Amino acid sequence: IQHSMLLIVYSMLAFLANAQFALLVIVGGFLTNLIFNKLYTATKNLSRQLTIHNHGFQGLIIQQVAQFKYLKATGHLRTYAKKLIERVYKIEKAQRKIGIIDAIMSGIREPMMITVVVFVIMFQVNVLGGSLSLIILSILFFYRALGSVMSLQTTWNSFLSVTGSLENVTSFTR
Repeated sequence: IQHSMLLIVYSMLAFLANAQFALLVIVGGFLTNLIFNKLYTATKNLSRQLTIHNHGFQGLIIQQVAQFKYLKATGHLRTYAKKLIERVYKIEKAQRKIGIIDAIMSGIREPMMITVVVFVIMFQVNVLGGSLSLIILSILFFYRALGSVMSLQTTWNSFLSVTGSLENVTSFTR
């Protein structure tokens, strides 16, 4: 809530300082958010896969504990261990993919924002004939808001990385 409020306040101040520039930056921000939505969807899907793999792994562990004597007596313990190892690799793969998506988002977030601001400055000055002093004031406000945007995006992606677990618990309680 704190980051959302800071984002709203700084965006409003930037809008009051230079409405044209602020509107162009906000439009650019929404356009870059389309890219992030693809990454958010991928994180959510991977979270669901991770939950399924974790559920299967925990089920296998419970079965192994409950049926240990049987598995050992019949010689199926090694076969069962291979199933557990396969599950661990699937869990590791899903977690690695989530980590890669998080790293990509962290790495491209700021350069994308800077690129949007640079293009908006060039458009405002060269095409619309905007005042550089008002643009700099708006940039100051957007710079302050940028930290809140990044925190919001990081927090949202962290939340999405556990949505599979949340959906699993919700379906269990119904």
